[in-house]
Amino acid sequence: MRQIEERIESLRKTELFKDLDDRELTRVAEVLKERVYPPNTTIVREGARGGSMFILINGKVEVKKREPSLGLDFTIATLESGSCFGEMAVLTGKPRSATVVASEMTEVFVLEKEDFEKILLDYPSIAISLNRILAERLESASAQRGLTMVALSRVQIDREILSLLPKQMLLSYKILPIALSKSTLTLGMVNPHDLLAMDEVRKHVKGVAIEPVLILEEDFRRFMEKEYGKIVSQEDRSERTSLEQILNVDQIREDLLKDVELTDEGEEDQGVTDLAKEAQDAPIVRLANNIIALALKEGASDIHIEPTEKHLRVRFRVDGVLREQMVLPKKVQLPLVSRIKIMSKLDITEKRLPQDGRVTMRLAEKSIDFRISTVPAKYGEKVVARILDKSSTMLGLDNLITHRETLEIVRDMIKRPYGIVYVTGPTGSGKTTTLYSALSELNRPEVNISTVEDPIEYDLPGINQVQVNPDIGLDFARVLRSFLRQDPDIILVGETRDQETAKIAVEAALTGHLVFTTLHANDAPSTFTRLYEMGIEPFLVSTSVIGVIAQRLVRRICPRCKEPYVPDEFIVKYLGLKDGRELFRGKGCDFCNMTGYKGRVGLYEVLRVTESVRRLVAEGADVQAIREEAIRSGMRTLKDYALILLEEGLTTVDEVLRTVVVQA
Repeated sequence: MRQIEERIESLRKTELFKDLDDRELTRVAEVLKERVYPPNTTIVREGARGGSMFILINGKVEVKKREPSLGLDFTIATLESGSCFGEMAVLTGKPRSATVVASEMTEVFVLEKEDFEKILLDYPSIAISLNRILAERLESASAQRGLTMVALSRVQIDREILSLLPKQMLLSYKILPIALSKSTLTLGMVNPHDLLAMDEVRKHVKGVAIEPVLILEEDFRRFMEKEYGKIVSQEDRSERTSLEQILNVDQIREDLLKDVELTDEGEEDQGVTDLAKEAQDAPIVRLANNIIALALKEGASDIHIEPTEKHLRVRFRVDGVLREQMVLPKKVQLPLVSRIKIMSKLDITEKRLPQDGRVTMRLAEKSIDFRISTVPAKYGEKVVARILDKSSTMLGLDNLITHRETLEIVRDMIKRPYGIVYVTGPTGSGKTTTLYSALSELNRPEVNISTVEDPIEYDLPGINQVQVNPDIGLDFARVLRSFLRQDPDIILVGETRDQETAKIAVEAALTGHLVFTTLHANDAPSTFTRLYEMGIEPFLVSTSVIGVIAQRLVRRICPRCKEPYVPDEFIVKYLGLKDGRELFRGKGCDFCNMTGYKGRVGLYEVLRVTESVRRLVAEGADVQAIREEAIRSGMRTLKDYALILLEEGLTTVDEVLRTVVVQA
């Protein structure tokens, strides 16, 4: 039990009592009661009648509001020593508007309503000083007839809610978006009768009812000066924090289980504002963040969120293979999909048409882009997020191409002053990584590099990147034609899709530019017949093409569970291996999720256009003739390169057979 002097000293540290004189402080201190609450103890409960106010001496409490639709409590504020709570219920006699829970061992002074009223009768000056702030707010609120008054110091405004309206609008109209619940936007206004302000808000946030609440001009000014910048500058901080604090996959899975403890009920036809609100609720935000965190931990390249009739399935593509990660309750489908749409700035009201977007998040010091695609499926929208880790494009060719001789051939090709280098391979075979790594080696201040892509997957500093937009006629051919008037040294064309683009690329190569592009072909020699089919004259192909890189990706053997073995006789003969040759495979361990693989490594078939190959191409020779001559000129086929990786212990026979067509 504290002495009176100690109580007085504690009261002087509180905002509401600090200006009272010694006599007034003594009077208050004499009637205070002391209570101690262990962690997680509820001090006041939302909806209960209030007969006491509390003064926080030591510890910390959380102020929570209940969301009826989810049946969950959300923290809206955290109070520390020197704060008061419960005073409004004492003054108004109304039920408590929030629940207050001790988050650690907490000591409080309790001032009962009867004692409070006696103090007011005996010392009217205390009422003036003690309720200075409250009196101003109550007086303003009463003048507004029925409007709720909100103390900005007592509410926690989410960054995404605050970002609904531009800063200049907030300053011009002295307004603040505070909360979005169901179909209602709670809007803090210095002047709640400003109809023009409300009309402007409706233009920015469509389809919502506006509930104006009164805020004091002094509070608004203080918030904009001291708090606004802190909140909006926390770009993706909740995502970054949640990712950085994850220590292991088990922890992520545990958090996911907690976040999906929602009843598996049937879907309801929710309105857009309901979805917008649910998509920003803490459990849904955490769920989205933890799915992303788990994908990054697992080394996934894609996240698939797929609705089924009764559940929501989440799959990751890891090392080129899809794996089912979890099955979630159907109830989380709409808010989770809406959350991802909000993150990537897509229209949450549009569920009938496909949409594409992107979002950038930070993990430690790395910036990671996510390319989002939504498609309306039978049981709801399917979402696929492609994970674009920029650091993977900056590995350098020497880290991608493990065979030194092949690496030198590629480097010789990309350092030519003009001509075309084609990169071929199926989707997801690493073509973009190869091209970007090549550009990064050539990117110097004295070199003008321009790219035309669909879409721009990674931002490349120092390089001029253009994204096509077919809706306005900005296609590959049109951008490429414009590039030729931009004094380029090196041009990258994301994909040669049609005859016009192919012809302009050839023209660029023949007029002194180095061109990189991709083409759909099964292997390197097939590239030439593909160009013939697109209407490019064989003579132009032979004079413009420097070389072709065909590539595939195979899974790399896990280094932690790698073990040697001797393959059976059939495999030795089928692949043309030496008898008794020792190969390697992964046994399976926790590090590789019991798959035996960790990461991927490239297979490369590099065709350099020698004079003999050039003659055949100019004559319009068939694929087989070009292939045979290229092999005589030193080309290693995809099979040859795969056998090198087998002998080096980088991949397995199963991966080679899965990826490369081997002719016995």
